[in-house]
Amino acid sequence: MDKDATLNALNTWIETMQTLNPQAVSDLYTEDSQFWGTLAANLSTEESLRLAYFNSFLDGKEGLSIKLNDDTKIHTFADTGLISGSYVFSFGGTSIPARYSFTFNEEGKILHHHSSLIPEQN
Repeated sequence: MDKDATLNALNTWIETMQTLNPQAVSDLYTEDSQFWGTLAANLSTEESLRLAYFNSFLDGKEGLSIKLNDDTKIHTFADTGLISGSYVFSFGGTSIPARYSFTFNEEGKILHHHSSLIPEQN
């Protein structure tokens, strides 16, 4: 998988999130993916848990936008791409900065996704 394909897979996730369709977002993950949601207390390792998270997370987020910051790093391997950095979720006058890492397979499906809030600096 090359860097362009990896970045394109992330952009597909962003565009799909902005549709506010939990099933469409969940469909971007492999059946056995691992997912730590930005606001999740537990690791999701099956579709029902992932879908429940996205149903809750996307509810009431009309106008959602997700902007990547300039710290994106991409590493590629023969059949996978790893991308990490930070992004900002914005909706209804609220902005939530978070950090992320995704691992995509050669089809652009998500194998692993971690997202967490960025802690306040002391």
